Amino acid sequence: MEDSLYLTLKKADIFFGAAGSSLYEAMSLKKPCVTFTIASNQAQNIDHFKEIGHLFHYNNSYENISFKLLKSLNYVIENYELCQKNLAPFYNYYDCQGVDRISRLISDIRN
Repeated sequence: MEDSLYLTLKKADIFFGAAGSSLYEAMSLKKPCVTFTIASNQAQNIDHFKEIGHLFHYNNSYENISFKLLKSLNYVIENYELCQKNLAPFYNYYDCQGVDRISRLISDIRN
């Protein structure tokens, strides 16, 4: 788990990037996120993001994308404590330990 991406996310204040598995890692570290879709396998249902407490995601909408991303990023920066407070209840769902739990379960089943 202590790979370079994890360490980078751990040091960051905000996660700004694609909506892949890194989003869940960032949320487990209590980082406000601004994400976008860059590949078809990252296309997500925006309702799912709302359910998990994610604030800003741009899914397959590239019109004025630079402006939208900068506006969202600026909002998070200016309202950082509010973003963390509003997302706090959702952070408990993610802990970056999923792979370890699954590995232990598989190992237990095999033994």
